[in-house]
Amino acid sequence: MNDLISVIIPCYGEYWKFLAEALESLKKQTYQNFEVIFDSTPNYIKARNEAIKKSKGKYLVCLDADDRLMSEYFEKAISLIDENSIIAPAYRYFDEEFVYIPFLEDGFKKANRIIIASMFPKSLWERVGGFDEEMDFYEDWLLWAIAEKLGYQFKIIPEVMVEIRSWNSTSKKLLPKHQYYYQKLLEKLAKYEN
Repeated sequence: MNDLISVIIPCYGEYWKFLAEALESLKKQTYQNFEVIFDSTPNYIKARNEAIKKSKGKYLVCLDADDRLMSEYFEKAISLIDENSIIAPAYRYFDEEFVYIPFLEDGFKKANRIIIASMFPKSLWERVGGFDEEMDFYEDWLLWAIAEKLGYQFKIIPEVMVEIRSWNSTSKKLLPKHQYYYQKLLEKLAKYEN
C-alpha cells in the first residue's frame, strides 16, 4: 500500500518549543509517503479541522506538536488500515516505562483509551463533519465513540508507537469540567444510538 498519510499538527503558544522533536520523529519514519499540515489557530480543535480541510491524504494522523512517533508507526499502521478501521497504537508518557495499550470499554461510554495520534480514514472525519468544535475537551473520544457506533473496527498495535508529553496544567483545567463535557459527549453520542 502506498496511500498518502496527512499528519495534522496544531501548533501555537508554548508548543512551538517542542515542534522540532515532533518533526524529527517524522523524518525517521520508515514509511515516507506523508504530508505535514500545520495550523496555528489558538483553538486546537479548530486548528485540527482547518488543517484537515487542506489535507490530501487518504488517512490522517493528528500529532500534537509536543509528542513523538516511533519510526515504524506509519509503516505498521498503513499495513493494517482500510476504509473501515482505525489504528490505535500503544503509547507511553515521556520518561515513563509503563506502556498504555489501547482497549475498548463499554462502547466508549466509560472511558477513552484511544489516543488522538491514532490513524484513521479522512472519510470518517468527513462523514461525521469533523471534530466537534463545541467540545473544548474529549473531541477525540467523541469521534472514536461515533466511529464505533458506525461500525468502524479498531485495530491495536500493541507496541509503543507514540510518546506523549503530560501537562499537569491541562489535567487541572480538565478535572473541574470533566462531568460537563462527559455529559455533553453522552448526549451527542445518543444521536447515533440505534
